[in-house]
Amino acid sequence: MLNPGTEKVTLGDLYRLLARGSLKPSWCSGGEELPCEVASNIEGIMDQIYSGGEAALERYLDGITLTDVIKQIEEAGSAANPT
Repeated sequence: MLNPGTEKVTLGDLYRLLARGSLKPSWCSGGEELPCEVASNIEGIMDQIYSGGEAALERYLDGITLTDVIKQIEEAGSAANPT
């Protein structure tokens, strides 16, 4: 599958290839070694939350093919430039 058609490639495929993991911000703090209950657990909890959000985003993007995007671009262009 090195050269699938645009009707087979989804935005989910591209997200997994180019951006997986980008939903989680880099500022998440905490660590298991910290004495505070919140600080020692927050990193793992937030990882679970962001992983769930990323999975939901991937499912949504899996429903949109490159062909769908091309059609939307063409429709937007036609609406902006009626003949």
